[in-house]
Amino acid sequence: ARAVDVMRNADPAFRSGRSRSRNARSRSRNRRSRSRNGRSRSSEIRTSGKLIVLAGVLGGLIGVLISQTLNPRWVARMTIQIGQFSTQSQYYTTSRLIENQLTAAERFNVPSFRLSVLREMGLPEPTRDSARSKEIFDTLRSTPAKSNDLINVQVSAHSRDEAVKALKASFDLFNGEHRKVYDPAVARLNEELKRLTAKLDLAEREYTKTLQSLQPALRGIGKAESRDVLQSSTAATLSQQVLELNRQKADLEDALTPLRTYPTRPFGELYAPDRSLTPSTLAIIAMGIAAGLAVGIAGVMLTHSVRRARSTAALSDFTKQ
Repeated sequence: ARAVDVMRNADPAFRSGRSRSRNARSRSRNRRSRSRNGRSRSSEIRTSGKLIVLAGVLGGLIGVLISQTLNPRWVARMTIQIGQFSTQSQYYTTSRLIENQLTAAERFNVPSFRLSVLREMGLPEPTRDSARSKEIFDTLRSTPAKSNDLINVQVSAHSRDEAVKALKASFDLFNGEHRKVYDPAVARLNEELKRLTAKLDLAEREYTKTLQSLQPALRGIGKAESRDVLQSSTAATLSQQVLELNRQKADLEDALTPLRTYPTRPFGELYAPDRSLTPSTLAIIAMGIAAGLAVGIAGVMLTHSVRRARSTAALSDFTKQ
């Protein structure tokens, strides 16, 4: 028998048959292992799916709670044109803004100005107990626009009417400060125009009177006297004065036109949307469900990765033994 075994082992065909038999048994074991792994993986998938759905439900419930505690917010916006006034010099008219654009925009961002807006609205100072005041105080802001005489102002509140009221109150306070500069400047220009008008009327009457006294001499009636020469010189001077006063009056009237002199005013209408910027209850619940599903999927993937790492480590230890 021993000799037969030696002969069989020496035979290449016999060795090949034994190798094929071992490979067949190995493939059979691998199929059974894959089948067990497939059943185990299917069970893990069913368990993981339940966990993911549970995470989505919990996310939806959290979304419901958030929607019940979240206050709606309305944002109102407006653009303000900074006023300007013009001054008349000897040869041209100069226009300048009441306040620099950057300075005007920064005025809205000063805490004292925001407190003045709250007092104008009859609201208390911003504290934890006054959410309405705190919302307006924290969100009232202004930024420079592209044009150098425009600024953009916006504020948010817990209601549309309150946002509009806050924006109007802030504009009234802002315009009030500008009126302290604009009104006296325009009053001075109007006084100067009245003075020039009165002076022009007097010069025109004197000029008319002088011309009437020169009518006989101009018609060649009687003999010309030295008094007529003096009156002619006076008429020429008065004529030049009338022309100069007319020019100054025209320049001053041009400086007072609405194109060159105007107060601070809204540039267009105030805008406040009818719907709040806060997402609706359904949107918040949907976002909660989506976040829950994402967290559930991430948790399942992490758990699966940890289990696979532990299995690999255990198999490696068993092999070394």
